[in-house]
Amino acid sequence: VKPDTLLCSISGYGQTGPYVHRAGHDINYLALSGLLHELQGDGPPRPLPVQIADLVGGGLYAVVSILAALEQRRRDGEGEG
Repeated sequence: VKPDTLLCSISGYGQTGPYVHRAGHDINYLALSGLLHELQGDGPPRPLPVQIADLVGGGLYAVVSILAALEQRRRDGEGEG
């Protein structure tokens, strides 16, 4: 309908796979990756005061993809989906 439209869709565990329908939260990603265990120290695991996985794992790549799509649209007038 509108060929210059840009679309960025991100999900916690990708578009396919066994966790595709699970809710994604930073602490879940840290736990599944094993990083939460490494950060626990002498006590039980606890959330960090900042989001790591959300920003670096999802948000960063989304921004890079959006910027690349904006540049492509500037060059040829087409959007990306």
